[in-house]
Amino acid sequence: MANEPITSEPATEPTCPNCVILMRKMEALIRDFEERFRLQESRIRDLEDELKRLKGTSPPPRPQEAIAPPAKKAPTGKKPGGQKGHSPHIRKWLPKERVTETISFVPKHCEQCQHALPAKAQSGDPSPTIYQTYELAKQLVDVTQYEGHARTCPDCQAVTRLAIPAEHRRSILGPRLSAMILHQSGVMGQSKRDIEETLEAVFELPISLGTIANLERQTSTALAPIHRAIRDEIDRASVKGLDETGWKEAGKKRWLWVASTIRSVYFSIHPRRNKTALADLLPSTTGIAITDRWKTYLHWPLDRRQLCWAHLNRNWEKLDEKIPTAKPLRDRWFAMKDGLFNDWHRFKAGELPRDHWTEKIRIHEKYFGVLLADGMKHVNQKVAGFCERLHAVFAAAFTFARHEGVEPTNNDTERVQRRAVTWRRTSFGCHSEAGCRFVERILSVVETLRLRKQSVLEFLTQVVEGTRTNQPVMKLA
Repeated sequence: MANEPITSEPATEPTCPNCVILMRKMEALIRDFEERFRLQESRIRDLEDELKRLKGTSPPPRPQEAIAPPAKKAPTGKKPGGQKGHSPHIRKWLPKERVTETISFVPKHCEQCQHALPAKAQSGDPSPTIYQTYELAKQLVDVTQYEGHARTCPDCQAVTRLAIPAEHRRSILGPRLSAMILHQSGVMGQSKRDIEETLEAVFELPISLGTIANLERQTSTALAPIHRAIRDEIDRASVKGLDETGWKEAGKKRWLWVASTIRSVYFSIHPRRNKTALADLLPSTTGIAITDRWKTYLHWPLDRRQLCWAHLNRNWEKLDEKIPTAKPLRDRWFAMKDGLFNDWHRFKAGELPRDHWTEKIRIHEKYFGVLLADGMKHVNQKVAGFCERLHAVFAAAFTFARHEGVEPTNNDTERVQRRAVTWRRTSFGCHSEAGCRFVERILSVVETLRLRKQSVLEFLTQVVEGTRTNQPVMKLA
């Protein structure tokens, strides 16, 4: 049967130590492949159900002649890569304290008259030219061996052994190596098995998957207070961006929510994409939220909400692709949008005085209202319904023009989501609730540190050290 486990127990336990180790590794690999097989089966079933649903609800195809051919971008004739005249990227040399060896090339004779030159630099000599190369050390990791010795009493023959102190046996991984593993997992999105292979191949360290999992679990617990502090800070912020994207937990549908400001990023994985999930993301609805048009955000007060114009742009593009009769309305939208953003960029650059900007906004707002009113009368019900729904949140489209610090798009929030999306595509989400907690916490801390220009590796090193010495929880600067 396809769903029966493929493991098989040997008739007798091997006595060779190497055979036992090999057998254990093979059993672990088999269990891992079984788990991956079950997850893939669940994913295939979800995709088949979605395909059936789409086949049952899709409208009949339009005649071929009604579909406008896609616009082809004219070739520029330029070669790929950096163009002639672009600003060069100058290499930055590492400081002297990072240099482990210096090899000097000193001239011995004058190239003009062949006179002997002094070995040491004299006043007035130019500075030497520099070229640095990087190489891995032969042994990349320092290994410390603790030994608990025993001694036999010469008088009574009793054996006394001094135990290795508990503080040295908390973990086989040092704080910096632990931080590097967390960096590969939480920043680079590597799987535990990929990290295990890297440690074995590059560092020649036999670290098990269980050790990596325990490190993630301990770090997740340590990051919980920091995670809550980031959420509280964003909750109090005057301007924030909100978004959500799909996620998986053991093959089940989940949602990865994100809230961000110019200083902080908060991730939360929730089973739902509704009002409850939004309330769990941010308990209060204070401040201005930049969002798309997803219906859950209707619970946010309209006067404290900014619609993302990038999402609106994509909505109008899709409308034109699906319904050719919407093209005249779509052309009016793009003309209005281009004029609005031209004025916005001029205002941001200081080329347009505020009173002129205010007057321009009144004109754009009035034109947009007329456009939506015309769209609500469109013969196509989908176009009319779209314009009617957009008209209901019309006031939130121009919040950025009336409040300082509010952007017209949610691009910054979508940008900090990219790392999480890449993680989801390579790992298919998480295997457990504990894994989801680790993902949301490590991603929140990492992206917040990036915004604040702080070292992720140094911060994680301090978190690990504090966890093992029962020190107070680290705080973000």
